[in-house]
Amino acid sequence: GGVLSEIKDLKSQIAVQSAMDDGKIIIKEPDTDSLNQVQNAIENSGDILRLSEVDMSLVALAVTLKKDYHPLVVTDDYSIQNILKILEIPYQSVLSEGIREVYGWIKICRGCRKKYPADYKWDECEICG
Repeated sequence: GGVLSEIKDLKSQIAVQSAMDDGKIIIKEPDTDSLNQVQNAIENSGDILRLSEVDMSLVALAVTLKKDYHPLVVTDDYSIQNILKILEIPYQSVLSEGIREVYGWIKICRGCRKKYPADYKWDECEICG
């Protein structure tokens, strides 16, 4: 599980395992305070439905590392960039231009255009069903 489950191709899995065996890569976990801070930021921004547990853990680890280091997160994922920007953690894109400003998300009914918060639990509109 965790971040290693994000590595999909066998060649990369072997390379990462070799680097771990050599002590070149160390897998770390975020602290509880950082996880809570990220959870709150994600709920407030509306990115809650766009980020996986691994994404949240990665951002929380950056928050944990920020206490003693100057982490830079390399990602092309706009939702991750959005949370990093909110939390004032530097990031860099690889293939995309990256976001320029923080985004808040909402849901809008396609029928009547009623607006709902991003974490609205129902798939149906209160007005038109």
